[in-house]
Amino acid sequence: MNVKQQVAVGGLVLLLVVGLSGCRFLNKVKAKDRLNTAAVEYKHGNYERAQELLEEALALDPTLPQLKPYYGATLYARFNLTGDEKFARKALEVYEQVYEEQMQKDNPDTETLNNTLAYIAAIYGNLGDTEKKHEWMKKRLELPGMTPESKAEIYYSLATDYWNDAFQITQQYVMNKQEVPDEEIPKVRELANKGLEYVEQALALRPEYADALTYKNLLLRELAKVEKDPKVKEQLIKQADEIRQRAMELMKRKREEEQMSPSGSS
Repeated sequence: MNVKQQVAVGGLVLLLVVGLSGCRFLNKVKAKDRLNTAAVEYKHGNYERAQELLEEALALDPTLPQLKPYYGATLYARFNLTGDEKFARKALEVYEQVYEEQMQKDNPDTETLNNTLAYIAAIYGNLGDTEKKHEWMKKRLELPGMTPESKAEIYYSLATDYWNDAFQITQQYVMNKQEVPDEEIPKVRELANKGLEYVEQALALRPEYADALTYKNLLLRELAKVEKDPKVKEQLIKQADEIRQRAMELMKRKREEEQMSPSGSS
C-alpha cells in the first residue's frame, strides 16, 4: 500500500470514528430531550406517554444517568394507577438492574441505591411478598452513610409489618368475641416478638421515636391477646398502657414545639 492509499484509509477510519462519535452525541442529546419531556408528562400524571418517551430514550442511550430509575418509577406509577401486575413486574426488573449496575461500580451512588432499594421493597410489598419486601428493606440498613434516624425508620417499618400480620390473625376472633384458637397462638407470639425485636432496634437509635413506641404498645397488646396466664396478661396490658402514654406525651410535646417555632406560628 503506497502513501496515498495509507492516507486515504486513515482518513476513512477517522471519518468513521468522528461519525460514530457524532452519532452517539446526537443520540445522547435526543435521549436527554425525551427524558426531560417524560418528566413533564409524569408530573402531569400522563404515565403512559411518559413510559413511551422513556423507552425511546433507552433505545437511544441506555447509559443516561437517572433514565432507568425514572423508567422504573413510571412503571410503578402505572401499576398503582391500573393495578396491572405486569407493570410492577417490569418495574422490579428495571430496579434490580439498576441495583446490580450500581453494585458493580467502585463508588456506587448511595442515594440512587437507597431509592432503588426502597422502590424494590415497596413493590414487593404491594405484590404481597412480605419476605422479599423485608429482604430488600434490610439491604438498605447495610448502605454506607445511613443515618441513625433513617435506620430507625426501617426497623420501625419492619415492626409495623409484623404487627399487621399478627393483628390480621387475632382481630377476626376479637371482633366475634372469641378466644384466639390454640393452634394460632404460636404464630401470633412469633410475629409479635419479632416485631418487638425490630421496634427495640428502632428505639435504641431514636429513644423518643413516638411512632415506634406506639407500635411497641400495639405489639404488646397482641401478646396479651394470646396470653393464658391472667397475671402475665395484666402485666402486658399495663406495660402497653404506660408505653402508649409515653408516646402520647412525646407527640403532644412535638406539636407544642412546632406551634412555638417561627414556621409553626406563622
